[in-house]
Amino acid sequence: MPVDPERPPQENPVAWTREHNGARVFTTTLGHSEDFAVPSFTNLLVNGIRWAVGDL
Repeated sequence: MPVDPERPPQENPVAWTREHNGARVFTTTLGHSEDFAVPSFTNLLVNGIRWAVGDL
């Protein structure tokens, strides 16, 4: 979709957390194979998983 200079840019989350029926849920839309070589991405994954299992 082309950028419309008259509209403000739309923000889309790339990771989020929530609690559902007593369980913690971590989700991300990132995860292309090249992403795993980026330290900030692997930190995001580790921290998200740690939060989901109740370690944070």
